[in-house]
Amino acid sequence: MKIITYDNKQSEISVTHNSFSGPLSEDKVADRMVKRLIFNGYTLGDMKSTVVDSVNQRNEVAENQAKANSINIYNTPGYVINKTGTKKEGNITIEFESLDAKMGREKGMGDLTNYGGSVTLNVEGKNEFFKAKDGVKFCAGERCFIGVAGTDMFGSKFTEILSENNGSYVLVNLRTPNYYYLKLADQPKAAYLGEKGDFGTRKPEKMKKIFDEYVNCPAMNFSNYDTTTKDGLIKVLDDYQTSCKK
Repeated sequence: MKIITYDNKQSEISVTHNSFSGPLSEDKVADRMVKRLIFNGYTLGDMKSTVVDSVNQRNEVAENQAKANSINIYNTPGYVINKTGTKKEGNITIEFESLDAKMGREKGMGDLTNYGGSVTLNVEGKNEFFKAKDGVKFCAGERCFIGVAGTDMFGSKFTEILSENNGSYVLVNLRTPNYYYLKLADQPKAAYLGEKGDFGTRKPEKMKKIFDEYVNCPAMNFSNYDTTTKDGLIKVLDDYQTSCKK
């Protein structure tokens, strides 16, 4: 006989026949079943609270695992510099992707959450919310982010700062980790200068046109740079500061 408990564990009990019709107190199979359950740590009677606690514990473990495997940031010491330049310290939380979707708890339809569009700062138990569209900068641990609008983005997003030079940045959008962006201090938006286009791969002449229009510096020749890599854009950023900065 196989016993399946509330927590989906299985236990085998040897049974030669199951036609006993006498009092339960005299049923040897029932007696062995009860002893086996008690031996394995299961109590008798109303186990509602035990079942609920077990389910909650499994859900908590699964959620913590999903958080650890996500690109989100949870309750990490850091600070925010708001749109007026004021620095506030506390614990940072921001979701760049749906935790429910990652855990299979939603169908993936109808989720209108603006992932990466806002960050939460918890100061002594009180939450404050800051939006990417306000150009807010925040750091969580050793990583720093800034809110920007840009090509290939849906609205303003917090993007991770890979390099900074005099108010200009090389950035990466965590939702598209192979897309690197250049954000110049005198430009209102960040630009994606890589080879992925809306309808396939961009031709070199298209990439050059975007580069020339965004950088707007005759001293810099597109052919000297690899705009598809982080290191290539860092070189663009550095040369821009020395050759083009007014």
